[in-house]
Amino acid sequence: MTNKTIDNEQGHWILAKMGKRVLRPGGKDLTQRLIRNLGINNNDDVVEFAPGLGFTAAMALKANPKSYTGIELNDEVSGRLMKFIKGPGRRIVNANAANSTLMANSRSKVYGEAMLTMQADHRKSEIINEAHRILKQGGLYGIHELGLQPDTISEAEKAEIL
Repeated sequence: MTNKTIDNEQGHWILAKMGKRVLRPGGKDLTQRLIRNLGINNNDDVVEFAPGLGFTAAMALKANPKSYTGIELNDEVSGRLMKFIKGPGRRIVNANAANSTLMANSRSKVYGEAMLTMQADHRKSEIINEAHRILKQGGLYGIHELGLQPDTISEAEKAEIL
């Protein structure tokens, strides 16, 4: 018997490479609801944390925001996304969502999908703080995340799931 070494990669990227295009809890319907409820319009400066393959970016861009910035950590994905989102006021920043490099109080809408779920608790807080930092007063932060139910799940079960 031989041992094989396989590359370690996040599960959502493995699925994407296999052709899966909608990689989110709640599916496309919940994504559409998120974007609709954000009410993106042509006065908005929009930020998407971890746009991945650009599925949600395409939905947000249909609303023709004043600007769109995707914050994407993966260099390879950033390059692909830039080709996809071409246009004035549209860009991809290769950075971590916890440190977007964007100016404080500069954006009206920020959103991210199923990215907090994959983070350690301290990183979740850092990302949420960054969204708060870059949002203008009265701006909106939309998230689409996994949650555990029922509320009576024991701490031991939660730890095992996490």
